[in-house]
Amino acid sequence: MKKILAVLLSGVMAIAVATSCEGKNPSSESKDGESNGGTTNRSVKITMSYYEGGNGSDWLKAVVNDYMTNVDKDVEIILKKSSSNETAKSNIISEVGLSDIYQIETDMFGNGEYLEDLTDLYDAKAYGEDKSLKDKLSKSTLEYYNENGKYYQVPQTQMTGWNWVYNKTLLDETFGAGNYALPRTTDEFLAFGETLYKKGVFLTAGALADTQGGEYLHYAMRNWFAQSLGLEGYEKYFSGYAFVNGEWKFCEEEPTMITANRASLESVYGLAEKLFSKASGNSVQYLHNTSESFAYKDVDKVFYRGKFKRQDLTPFAFHFVGSWLENEVKPFKDDKTIKEQDVYAMKMPVLSSITARATSIANDEKLRSVVDYVDGVTSEKPSGVTDGDIEIVREARNMVVENVCRSFVIPRKAGNKEKCKEFLSYLFSERAQKIAAKNAGGNVMLPYGYKPTDEDMGFTISPYVKSVYEVTDNAVIVDAGNYDKKFATIVGMKWYHDKKTANKSIAVDIFSGVYTPTSGIYDSTYGNYKTNWSNYIEKFKKS
Repeated sequence: MKKILAVLLSGVMAIAVATSCEGKNPSSESKDGESNGGTTNRSVKITMSYYEGGNGSDWLKAVVNDYMTNVDKDVEIILKKSSSNETAKSNIISEVGLSDIYQIETDMFGNGEYLEDLTDLYDAKAYGEDKSLKDKLSKSTLEYYNENGKYYQVPQTQMTGWNWVYNKTLLDETFGAGNYALPRTTDEFLAFGETLYKKGVFLTAGALADTQGGEYLHYAMRNWFAQSLGLEGYEKYFSGYAFVNGEWKFCEEEPTMITANRASLESVYGLAEKLFSKASGNSVQYLHNTSESFAYKDVDKVFYRGKFKRQDLTPFAFHFVGSWLENEVKPFKDDKTIKEQDVYAMKMPVLSSITARATSIANDEKLRSVVDYVDGVTSEKPSGVTDGDIEIVREARNMVVENVCRSFVIPRKAGNKEKCKEFLSYLFSERAQKIAAKNAGGNVMLPYGYKPTDEDMGFTISPYVKSVYEVTDNAVIVDAGNYDKKFATIVGMKWYHDKKTANKSIAVDIFSGVYTPTSGIYDSTYGNYKTNWSNYIEKFKKS
């Protein structure tokens, strides 16, 4: 099953890992490995292949240095930049030019014959602690990495960082400080964007020219789709279940989950169409008109009001991005190609059409009052709204997109495998997590439960990074990649179907005019799954 899953995941993971987690892979492989000084005479040498993304590699070099200085003085760890995930996979499978440890995208499932069995590592105690790796990972993550009771990969990054980020400096200049309120619902978000457009500012922008998935807006739409169904409905949808006659039923005969949720699908498709369509006549355009020319770092630069190809472009106010943003723009700050801006993460606006589920909420004005209540802005419960509907809104308001990203693997023919495992068990420790975070501006780089503090870091974590933590703390996690949903990954289940193009993004398809009107997206999605459903079910059963 995982062999099938690996093939289907490869495209998705290329998006989730190469871009959204930390940025792009470097363009070339180091000829000579990087090693900290004073270690060349050590008896054990370990080579580690790594990717350098938006958060850089300082965090990795720092934990390696600590390990060699303070933990195991017999080991020299030599770091090598990898050119691409495919190159790394090819080396592992061909068993030629092997490193001892690889930091790789999580698409090596079904390749156990080439990878060291790491099951014992999951049960091992983290360096200097009583907790094992299993103790530090979520149930869904453990399920995802489980291959028939064995583990061949260890998660390196699990991102919960995607949020709407707003440029406070720009909004203060546009409206005056204190003269605006951040949008709480999608209707309010669109109205805010219309006002901005009239003032010469775009609502948002996307990296639509980025062929490797640097366009993050599809994750925002995935969040709103989850809001429309509720978390349980979202999980069931991607597991092949529909709620029929008062119970959840597996859709074996036809894709009933699509028809049963048509209203929700078309509601979110409609929102996407408004957000991503080009202006016509006197209509409003929310998406930056240069988006088709933007790669992912171009969006970052313009968001901070830097030049794009030596041009000052119209600014935009909201960027859907993650915790790595600040570190990603640091080179632009250092070379003075962007302006200093105050930017902050905010909670997702609640999908206005959620009132179809929360029926005691009469309109968007009432919905906004419920959002204020669940946010703690007001203490008085909105009149006429049921407790159940308040909880529906609370869940939606706190939804945050998550993706499993890179993993560590040890090739079957690697040298010094036990020493490699010892180093990985050190990475699980709070000690290593603190060092990693400290060297990534306070961002959590290792997904083993640590939460940075100013005291631990030895510096004040930036207001932006703190705002991300505030938004993601105690969040309702939306699995954007369906990585723990076997049905979805095996049959390639999507919430929309890009039948006409090879794009991975609904924003790209709508902005380029592929889908119009909204019904075209629904018809394409349903038509594809209706036509191929029996084949999908057969594939799922065989797996």
